Amino acid sequence: MFGLEISLSLILLVVAITFLSSALQGMAGFGSAMFLINSLVLFGDLELAQAIPISIVASGAQNLLGYFKLKSELEIAECVKPALIRFVWIPIGAALLWYGSGHLDRGLIKQILGCFLLAIVAAQIILKPSPQEKLTEKWTWIAFSLSGFLLGSVGMCGPPMVLWVMSHKWSPAKSRGFLFTMFLTGIVPHAFIYWWLFPESFNTYAVIGLMSLPAIFAGAWLGISFGNLLPKEKIRFVMFALLITMGVANIFLPIIKKNFVTATERATAQVLLTK
Repeated sequence: MFGLEISLSLILLVVAITFLSSALQGMAGFGSAMFLINSLVLFGDLELAQAIPISIVASGAQNLLGYFKLKSELEIAECVKPALIRFVWIPIGAALLWYGSGHLDRGLIKQILGCFLLAIVAAQIILKPSPQEKLTEKWTWIAFSLSGFLLGSVGMCGPPMVLWVMSHKWSPAKSRGFLFTMFLTGIVPHAFIYWWLFPESFNTYAVIGLMSLPAIFAGAWLGISFGNLLPKEKIRFVMFALLITMGVANIFLPIIKKNFVTATERATAQVLLTK
């Protein structure tokens, strides 16, 4: 289903992108998977099912560090139900990606991904929920069902959980610790399902992700260091600007490329007819 030609230039590109995504995650506290996966699809011309294994490795490394740093802030009982809800929806989302990978044009998939990215950014900018002591059960089911589905289908599951956490009167440390834990609990089922559905692709690109671990840790350290020095609002502005640019590019570049190829084919055909 997927071409697995691996070049040194692709490996270097993955190392550079994982470094930048980890640095942005360290500075802004969100957006690593969105930046990483969209950059790999846009600049590396990878399929989603090729980019996501790299993101799984990067996410595991980033969130494992965060979990051990903040686990004392958590009550594990609060994490069980949300994690189990996500477990149910991850394979459903992954099955949709598996079907789409075999039936949808790559350009269309990039455009869907671009629209999804812009919708995520808009939701995070516009929706500012009022913190409460406890949300009703329906919001827990909605947020974590959607998060699990998005994790399986596009590898980007953070926004529903972030909005859910923002709706609680939790300390920043507890909020971040909860998110680190949720991201981490999804790694194993997510990796297993992708290995089962896309074994050759997963094995190849997960290894490339492992090769990028030094860059991931270095980027995270650099991002956290600079994140403590720079104003949070400026960091968020830069992050959103990058994500919006990538979303727009994913939507319009396939159209430009298709029109260019069509024009080239017509010009070639015209030249052949005149001979």
